[in-house]
Amino acid sequence: SVSVNLSQTNDDHSCALSPDLSKVIVVLQKQESEMENNTIVCYNLINKKQLWTYVSKSMISNPVYSDNGKTIRFFNEAKACITLDALNGKVISTASLIPQADYTSQFSPGQKYIITKSFKNELFFGGISNYEVYDASTKKQVLALPQQRVAYKGAIFVSNDRFLLTQDEDLKLWDLASGKLMARIILFQKTDDWILITPDGRFDGSQGGLNQLYYVKGRDIIPLEQLYEGFY
Repeated sequence: SVSVNLSQTNDDHSCALSPDLSKVIVVLQKQESEMENNTIVCYNLINKKQLWTYVSKSMISNPVYSDNGKTIRFFNEAKACITLDALNGKVISTASLIPQADYTSQFSPGQKYIITKSFKNELFFGGISNYEVYDASTKKQVLALPQQRVAYKGAIFVSNDRFLLTQDEDLKLWDLASGKLMARIILFQKTDDWILITPDGRFDGSQGGLNQLYYVKGRDIIPLEQLYEGFY
């Protein structure tokens, strides 16, 4: 393991592992600075030594390894896409990739997509109200996620960039090719139980989770077990 002194930093730090799992990069707050998240530190996981430090003049987050671990890419507060040399942390290029991207945006693991966030709903008290996904090569929007009842808490790309998993009051799985919602996943506190429900009404889950599902018809609430008995 690598020990990092976070006493002068935020509680939230984005990081990324190199493809060969030999290095990790961590976004930190520069000591004695009021600016949050403006420093990337690279550590060698083999000998547990710090390799280099990159300091930005504006806020940054969500760095990712690119080009099979040769470079590192991320966005800054000035809406520029920065590419670093992964060996020494030196800047290779600075460019504007898409106007909507800022330091809160991030690349998908395969670099195929870029996800941006918006904070338009004041009722969410600074929470994420909308997500938009863009094709990194064509710069065209491929998905615009609608606002939910509560603010989004986060989003990750899964299954080789095929799907996007978001979290608000539950988990939602989106198909990036079609832009459609594939499923809702509901997890229960203090248990391992879960439920998965598709928009067309199909469902699955753990036994404890399925015990929490009911079929509603008019004013009647029917437990699933009783509904099964009517069919089988």
